[in-house]
Amino acid sequence: MWRKLSGFFVSFGLAAGVRLALVETVAKRWPVVLDQKAYHILATKILDGKTYAIPNSPVRGGLADTTLPTAVYPPGYPLYLAACYKVFGRSYQWPRRVNSLLWGLAAGLLFLLGLEAGLGFWPSLLGSLLLGITPPHVRLAG
Repeated sequence: MWRKLSGFFVSFGLAAGVRLALVETVAKRWPVVLDQKAYHILATKILDGKTYAIPNSPVRGGLADTTLPTAVYPPGYPLYLAACYKVFGRSYQWPRRVNSLLWGLAAGLLFLLGLEAGLGFWPSLLGSLLLGITPPHVRLAG
């Protein structure tokens, strides 16, 4: 039992720690671009009780009626952002921090899944650690 817990927390700690380090050092200086702006606008509209539409959407190129609700951006991620904004305030950093913790949880769950699949302790730990430090996955948290 202690091996399961230790592997889970090592995986979680490494994955979340690497991502939180990125978010707190580098990601706060990244410019907010296209989709990020659109999701932020939609999340604030959800919080303010306004129509789920994006004025001057970069994806639409100004060709569509921007007063109508949009299907370009599904509501799942804007709802997640709205929940983060409601709890922590309207800052880009808080959703990034929560994303880091969720990725850590994913790495820990991958370790447990490997154990349940019968892969053994070390292969499961290696797989979860690779998820924890692979640069494209780390970059997604930001």
